[in-house]
Amino acid sequence: ATGNAIQREKNGSGKASATQAMFYVRIIVSLSVLVGVTWLLGVLVTFVDHVTLHYLFSVTNSLQGCAVFYFYTLTAQEVRQALRKNATMQSVAKTFMPSTSGFGFGTSSS
Repeated sequence: ATGNAIQREKNGSGKASATQAMFYVRIIVSLSVLVGVTWLLGVLVTFVDHVTLHYLFSVTNSLQGCAVFYFYTLTAQEVRQALRKNATMQSVAKTFMPSTSGFGFGTSSS
């Protein structure tokens, strides 16, 4: 997927590449801030033993994984297109597939 995005950037106009570059700059800055805050809290916790700082460190540390997942998967255009396609296919399948709710099975219609 990454190779395809790079190939499109090479073939596309300079404006698309600039837009893509700004997108990646925003991701890098956002993750850097989150990681930086976590590191600062981690260092601060070693000097100031306060339970609130421990909780803040734990929360920011756990949010790093969520942020990486969000920025590198959910913001990727290919992933969003695949999710939309999957949602569309599921709604079509629900329309044409019989209900499996259990109603109507084993009952007589007389």
